[in-house]
Amino acid sequence: MAMTEGLTKGQICLHRVGWAVLAGGLAVSAWVYVAAATHPPPPPIIPAIQDSKLTEYQIQLYGGKIYVLGAEFQTWFAGLWHGRELGITLAVLSLALGGGLLLLADFLPHVPPFPSADYEKRPEER
Repeated sequence: MAMTEGLTKGQICLHRVGWAVLAGGLAVSAWVYVAAATHPPPPPIIPAIQDSKLTEYQIQLYGGKIYVLGAEFQTWFAGLWHGRELGITLAVLSLALGGGLLLLADFLPHVPPFPSADYEKRPEER
């Protein structure tokens, strides 16, 4: 392979792991996305409890506007882990992790290989 001529073993390993994470993560996220589209979500136990203005007003009374923003963030974040959004979340995470590993492999300094077995000996014994 012409691409791997100037790379160290660590860089080659990181490239392989990065491509494996990208391929596996995108395959799993596509499967989750398609599987979630074929199954409708179950009906909520308590419909639209967090969508009411009264609930938002009560949250604001207890903690102020920051609590309302926190509750909205918590609802948004919890929604990332269900249905089609889970497939999108997995795709983004696999792109970030796989791309990060590939970038790390490209910017990894050329570290020399491990020293030989005589590094454990005392200097006078070498």
